[in-house]
This record gives sequence, C-alpha cells and structure tokens, in this order.
Amino acid sequence: MKPSTESNMQHLLVLNSGSSSLKFSVFEMRDSDLHATLRGNLSGIATGEGHFSLKNETGSLIDADVNLDTHADAITKMLDWFNHHFDDGQICCVGHRIVHGGSKFVRATKIDETMLADLKLLARFAPLHLPPAIATVEASRQAFPAIPHVACFDTSFHRSMPERARMLPLTRELFFEDGLEKFGFHGLSYEYVSAELSRRFGNEIGGGKVIIAHLGNGCSMVAIENGKSVDTTMGFSPAGGLVMGTRSGDIDPGLITYFSTEKKFSASEFVEFVNKQSGLLGLSGLNSDMKKLLDEEHANDDARRAVEIFCYHARKHIGALCATLGGLDALVFTGGIGEHSNPIRSRICDGLQFLGVEIDQDLNKQNGTSEISKDGARVRTFVIETNEELRIASLSKEFL
Repeated sequence: MKPSTESNMQHLLVLNSGSSSLKFSVFEMRDSDLHATLRGNLSGIATGEGHFSLKNETGSLIDADVNLDTHADAITKMLDWFNHHFDDGQICCVGHRIVHGGSKFVRATKIDETMLADLKLLARFAPLHLPPAIATVEASRQAFPAIPHVACFDTSFHRSMPERARMLPLTRELFFEDGLEKFGFHGLSYEYVSAELSRRFGNEIGGGKVIIAHLGNGCSMVAIENGKSVDTTMGFSPAGGLVMGTRSGDIDPGLITYFSTEKKFSASEFVEFVNKQSGLLGLSGLNSDMKKLLDEEHANDDARRAVEIFCYHARKHIGALCATLGGLDALVFTGGIGEHSNPIRSRICDGLQFLGVEIDQDLNKQNGTSEISKDGARVRTFVIETNEELRIASLSKEFL
C-alpha cells in the first residue's frame, strides 16, 4: 500500500522520541489541511525488548518484535518501511517534539547546525529527555538531508509566564546568570487544547480564565488567561507538580539529604527514583496504570490510597491555579486519564463546588470532546481530546 501519488501530494513526518521509544505520525497535506494517515511506535529501545507497531486508518499494519539497540536503529526500521511504501520526495518536512527549549527557544525553530549545538547545551537541564531527542534529530537529518527539520518545544507556550511565576525561590544569580527557572511542559498539548476550546465553544470562554489539566502518565496543569500561560504545575523539570504515573511530583528538598545519607543514593539514583519508581507506581506498589488501579481499588487498599492521593493533589493544584487567575471560567480535562477516565474527573471535581465547578454525571460518562458541566454551573467544565502530533505538524508546515 503506497499513499496517494496525486500531483504534488506530499507528507509531513512527526517524530516524538522518549528515553526508550520513538513514536511517529505521517500527515498527508491536502490543500491547506493536514490528514493523519499513519501512526507508529518503536518501543523498548536499548532494553532488549524492542517492538514495532504501525497503524493506518483501516487497522494494524505491523505488530512485531524487533531488535532496537539505539534510536538510530529505530529510525532505520522506520525508514525501511517508508522506502517500500513511499515514493522519493513524498516526505517534505520533519517535525520534532522537543521537550525542553529552555529560555532561548520561544517558538518552533528550523533545525541547523547552530541550533543543534544550542540544543545540546540545554541537555544538562533535561538529561532524561533531550539526549534521545537529539539522537533522533541527528539520525533523521541524515536520512532526510534535503528537507526542513523543525523543532517544536513543550516549553515555548509557557514563556508568557510572568517573572514572579518563573523565578525559583533560590538565589537571584541562579535565575539571572545560570538560567534556572520554572519552565513548564506539555506546552504543545496546551496550545492545541486552548485553540480547540475557542474553536469549539467560542472565543469568549476560550479567552477567559481557564485551567487545563493534562492527565496521563505524565501530568500537569496550566492556568491560562487570554490564551496565554500564566502559571503551571511542572517546574524546572517534568518531575515536579502533580502526582504522576511513575513521577513523584512536588517533594520536600530535605528528602535529598535523607536519601543520600540514610539510603546511600547517588544523585543519579535519586533522579531515577523520583522519575521512574514513584507516583502511582510507588504509592500502590502495583503499577502506574490508572485503569488497573481503579479496577483493583475495591479489593486493595494500596490501589485505593494511590488513586485518592492522585485526586487530592489534583484538586489542590486546581485551587492554587485558580488563585493565580483570580477566578475561573473554564476547567478542561485532557490527556489519557483526563480524556478517558470519568471516575477520576468526577473525584477531582467533587470538592470544587465552592469554585463553581459542578459536573453532570451522565454527560461525564460520554466519550470524546464535550462539555460535562451542569446547566447553570458558574464554571464550565470540558473534556477535549489533545493532539500534540497535529500541533507539531501545523507548526512545521509553516516552514515549507
């Protein structure tokens, strides 16, 4: 199956690399529209458990175990398939999701050698996320040397935050000289969802005081006013803020001393612990999958406790962000948990009635983008499906 080869029919490739995975999407450019035709995932990189899955609009094309020692191997596997199913020149641009752009990159940026060198300097700020992204950029630029490659940053959306929100309560030198600050993440998701809120439900609500909760394996929230980020829950790194699947969220800095002296943790072991062994996984001692924890909570106190703590922290952060906005017009749920777990939405909102958040339980059980607030509720509550890949494709298309 080759894609359509109608005159000038071109495709845009979106790459999203994780520490042990490479997700990709292919968008067909139809006049001014972008239409997703393929979604793939190469997982288990450097773990000895590599897997390649690929789907198109009609179903699964590939579901196979493969050997993936490096991100370059993943790119090669993807290209092998492309070479058999795409004509030369049909991929016209590659958009890359880059988790961290620091304070330097405030918008999507075309990748060249100078830009790539600057990105490598930022790796010290995101040692878990940037190295695999940079490896993917380098491998894909070698594979597609004649077309534009565009970096789209999860931090860019939050550059509108005021200094009082960005500055960490440490020394002024660390902020002004070393560049340490609250960066915020999930920005590509927030850009898309914020725009969809206005498009689907009107500029009056979309341009108001809005909190978006992106709840998935990684979780964060953002306070938005007039379409701009005002504050967010993640901070210097994606490990801060809310309780997440395997990440701790906010913790007392004094724990670092305890872990180093009592548990004999090195710095890297502590980073591993708070990023990959904490959150829902650590609290439950079972797993990081919210659906499984909900299934088990009636028979397992550890599962129940983990879910309760997750929802408690989410409610608390909504209250804090509401205070930064001085009120609230709309609350939006997105991300894997936010979009698909009506029990979690219900539990988070239960206790927010004092803010004016009241949801209709029947509407809350529906799937897809919708409003779930009760008639007459002071705050309107929505579920909006995010699409970070489409946002990356749209930003990258501007460089053609």
